[in-house]
Amino acid sequence: DKVQTITYVYKKNPVAGGAVKVKYIDTYGNIISKDVNKSGNIGEDYSTEQKTIAGYTFKEVQGNVTGKFIDKVQTITYVYKKN
Repeated sequence: DKVQTITYVYKKNPVAGGAVKVKYIDTYGNIISKDVNKSGNIGEDYSTEQKTIAGYTFKEVQGNVTGKFIDKVQTITYVYKKN
């Protein structure tokens, strides 16, 4: 008697994650550059970029500039001070 082994390999289907919304505002909450929306599958890496915006100096970032897509929307806000 011979024993034969059969192995089935499954690949998990990607699941779309929530968007990563990147906002660029001044210290008064005014939008100073177009928002950037990033998309990807849950568990994939994302990264965001600080922009150079004429007339403004970067002050701080609120949120994680890099991370992984999750099942919820994530917002990263770059805050700039008017020169």
